[in-house]
Amino acid sequence: LETLDLAWCESLLELPPSIGDCAELLSVDLTHCSALGALPASIGQLAKLRRLNLDFCDTLTALPPVETAAANAEFTALLKRLVDGMVV
Repeated sequence: LETLDLAWCESLLELPPSIGDCAELLSVDLTHCSALGALPASIGQLAKLRRLNLDFCDTLTALPPVETAAANAEFTALLKRLVDGMVV
């Protein structure tokens, strides 16, 4: 699985921690997942992840700690950009 498209899953409350086991994921689209409150820390294990779309995730109030993704420099940079742009 390289792409996970859950866009418009408006009743999605959380992603399972097992998402970190999807080692081949390149892209995760969570656009308009308006009930999503947080991302599991295991998402930082996705070493190949290059795109994480969180547009219009209005109730998203927590991202995994940047240290969680320390082994994945590109994901760490992505998280830092998301945190800098988050309005909480």
